[in-house]
Amino acid sequence: AMPARAFAYIDAEGAPALRGPAEFLKPLGLTPNAALTRIGSEPASWDAVRALFERPLDETTALTVEGGAEKSMTVKEALRAITGYDADAAPVIAAVLNPESPFKRNDRITAIDGEPATVASLAAVEDAKRGETVTLTIERPAVAGGLLRKGERIETPVTIADTGFI
Repeated sequence: AMPARAFAYIDAEGAPALRGPAEFLKPLGLTPNAALTRIGSEPASWDAVRALFERPLDETTALTVEGGAEKSMTVKEALRAITGYDADAAPVIAAVLNPESPFKRNDRITAIDGEPATVASLAAVEDAKRGETVTLTIERPAVAGGLLRKGERIETPVTIADTGFI
């Protein structure tokens, strides 16, 4: 199950629709921006989308679009189709709230304790290792082609907060 913090991926303006990338949707036979009428057995709503984040990613669900076409897929595929959320992507730091943090905005977490990192694996580690220290490998992108800041690779120990965040 994905933690509540994943809800940040949801744009709650308007009704749920297929907002995932076209190159992902089209091979599934789905049209970008098509309005959803059902998510699984529930009427399409943002509450139904939020409920998807709590389900196992490999579980099967269905999306029904306006006009009645229904497509069966995994929860992971449904989340990507609706929100663009890619559980297999490397996590990227979107914001840094603590000035003492070793992270900078746009840092990409590439490994956790030496294992390849994905959004899903980071969420699992954050849930399972609260209060424990893990080593993150970070790739920091270059700025202005390396003129203002060269790209770098950093390994840093980080303690998972009791709230489940890094």
